[in-house]
Amino acid sequence: MPAQDPVAASELKVYPNPVVANYFTIQYDSPASQQAQVSIFDSASTLIKQIMVNLNSGANNVVVDINYIYDGPYIVSFQPENGQKSTTRIIISRL
Repeated sequence: MPAQDPVAASELKVYPNPVVANYFTIQYDSPASQQAQVSIFDSASTLIKQIMVNLNSGANNVVVDINYIYDGPYIVSFQPENGQKSTTRIIISRL
């Protein structure tokens, strides 16, 4: 899979994957204005980062800073207030 192709998990798209910079973007089409929780877990299921984001009704691009997170495999969890939880795997590889 090319690095710039989004990886879809339900309504969630995370790109680029692998992540080669200090951030990645989550694309999500929200049916209404709401908040969502973004969580990043390592391969041992340890919570590495958790943030709350505000979503507008319609298309949203959420940029997640991962400057201090080490390279490796991670699980990104995205839980909107009024929606289903989505998860996807990412690889951080800034070598």
